[in-house]
Amino acid sequence: MCDGDCPLGTQCLPSGAGGDCACQSCFVAPPSAAITMLFEDRSHFAWTALGCATMYDVYRRTGGPLPDTDHDGVADAYGGCLYENVLTAFALDTTSPPAGQIHSYLVSGENAAGEGSLGFASNGQPRPNVSPCP
Repeated sequence: MCDGDCPLGTQCLPSGAGGDCACQSCFVAPPSAAITMLFEDRSHFAWTALGCATMYDVYRRTGGPLPDTDHDGVADAYGGCLYENVLTAFALDTTSPPAGQIHSYLVSGENAAGEGSLGFASNGQPRPNVSPCP
């Protein structure tokens, strides 16, 4: 059971090996992490809407490679709050990064139970949110 198989008012969360998922009530847990982002052009981007999210927080980091000072495979930070309480699954950022740098973005869903995760690093560990939106 996964994406699209859970009833309204629930979210699908991984439950083990083999890609199996379990449905969890939206009222007891924050939304799962937004997975897919799409950039229409240099300024407009969108993400997969989360069934349990009533709004989103958008984070932006400007720079080069992500620093990992303790070498645990998880970056020290993934950016600061760019937009909070976004009611749509898309945003606009018209600022340009300084020469030789890039902007990177992450989105978390939010509901009455709290703010969801920023997802997972490539090693499977949770990404820390060291600068959550207010």
